[in-house]
Amino acid sequence: MTFNEQYTRYGDITKDSSATNVIRGKEFINTLENNIIGDKDWYFLEKEREAKTVASQQDYRLPPDYGRFKNLKITVSDIVYNPTEVLTFEEWNYLNQTTTTSDIPSRFFTSDDYLKIYPTPASDGNTIGLTYTLTHKDMTVADYTTGTIANTAGSRTVTGSGTTFTSAMVGRWIKISGRWFEIETFTSTTVLLLVKATITGCTADDTQIGEMSILPGPFQDMLWKGAVALYFLFKGNNTEYQFWQSQFDKKLKKLHQKFGEKTDTQVLPRRVRNVGRFWDLLRVPDPSSLS
Repeated sequence: MTFNEQYTRYGDITKDSSATNVIRGKEFINTLENNIIGDKDWYFLEKEREAKTVASQQDYRLPPDYGRFKNLKITVSDIVYNPTEVLTFEEWNYLNQTTTTSDIPSRFFTSDDYLKIYPTPASDGNTIGLTYTLTHKDMTVADYTTGTIANTAGSRTVTGSGTTFTSAMVGRWIKISGRWFEIETFTSTTVLLLVKATITGCTADDTQIGEMSILPGPFQDMLWKGAVALYFLFKGNNTEYQFWQSQFDKKLKKLHQKFGEKTDTQVLPRRVRNVGRFWDLLRVPDPSSLS
């Protein structure tokens, strides 16, 4: 469910299409996601990305959704290397007093949205495997719906007709034959590359590209439901507030049951059983600011 679809649903349910309420709904949705994500070290936030080394290139751009480092492995032929992280600029600068190239990595450093490898890779095509946790970033962008798209089943390439794709679309999601796929690379105004290959292709689907919550798909609707509950809370409509709060609480409880721990158990941890406490996650703003 895209951010655009989230705040549109919020407006539909609250029956308040004013610009002020749209802004309010967007803020509620982003605040909810940020506080839910920050409440626990959710394992669904773990993600893996791969890239290829480029000869004589030391710096590689981190993914746009990069939050916190988990693991790095670099595969050269059939050998997997796990370089050691450098923690300070001083040590990194000391290592790089002279330029050294090699396909056997020993150190790495993350800084200014870049992963830096030491020694500098000597060859093209070795695999960089990065495991990291996603981070919340406020969603702000309306869906892009200009033109049509085509894709061959099993391919990662999307070709647009009448489109003006941009590099800002990297990290957003595109709908192909009813399924959503993350965009990995901007190639041109008419060509995008996906993170994963499609299952079913398309020939002339209407374009829909949007920002997506980092919550698992079946739980993304809890954001607009929680936002609607807050709307009715501040409007003093207790009946509607309680109904939408209960909808939010049910989804939050299920989220903890399914993703709270890496286990098959469906027993809810003791501290999660009182779902009412999760409204602390909302850090409810001053009602006077929501007139």
